[in-house]
Amino acid sequence: MPHPTPLLIPKICAVSRPESSIQLKGQRVSHLVKGLIGLFCLIILGSAYYWACRVQGVEFNPVTWQTRGFYFLADPLTNYQIRGVVHSAPPISISSDVTKLIATPKSPPVDSESAEPFSINRLLSANYNRWDLVEISDYRRTSSGPAQVLALLLMQRQRRTGGAPVEHWNAWSAQHPKKAAVFWPAVQQLAVLQVYSDIPALFELTLVETTESEFRQALSDHMATVLAGRAQASLDQQDRAASLNFALVGLTYSAEHQQLLEIVEAAQPARPLNQ
Repeated sequence: MPHPTPLLIPKICAVSRPESSIQLKGQRVSHLVKGLIGLFCLIILGSAYYWACRVQGVEFNPVTWQTRGFYFLADPLTNYQIRGVVHSAPPISISSDVTKLIATPKSPPVDSESAEPFSINRLLSANYNRWDLVEISDYRRTSSGPAQVLALLLMQRQRRTGGAPVEHWNAWSAQHPKKAAVFWPAVQQLAVLQVYSDIPALFELTLVETTESEFRQALSDHMATVLAGRAQASLDQQDRAASLNFALVGLTYSAEHQQLLEIVEAAQPARPLNQ
């Protein structure tokens, strides 16, 4: 009896669906896009936080009249300083034709408490490394410092017909060299004494047509009057050191100024009695 022929059952192979492959690729693309969006958001947030932390400004040296920029990072919520101060190139350039007319200390910087007798040179030396604020800004506001008034005055420009802008004070100093020789050291002394608000009135003297001797006398009278007022105000506030500095500088302009002489006497430290 013949054996029955076995029934051949074909194997059914799994066939990959095109739809599932496309779906997998779509999920990968979706994850990639989400990752890129997240990274982009982190970069935006990080940049925003950095600029919110950044505090920058400009400083002015009252002795040398150099300027320099600075910045540091501070948390905007706590004001905790994240990074130390970094100084940069000067954003304001003051003409060397002006700075060469101010006084330069003839000795290395000295301690302001030094026992050396008072002199303008000592005053300049004691403040040689000091920097005063011109302006400071963060993401919220820009604030001006005390030295801004002088920086703005020094940056005044004028135009020559058919020529490039020139510094106003370069031209004035060149036209009036003897006036400039006494004017700029006086401005420097007010800056060193940190009375920047009194400087604009001094600049007004340059607007009046006077002879050289008249200008010198008007400047001396103005400086003596301003410094006597400052010395008296400091003495009233029991700040004898500041009062003495104001008065002694004032006496270099008017040696017989009665109020200044009285303030010097009152502000001098008490001498110990002889035993």
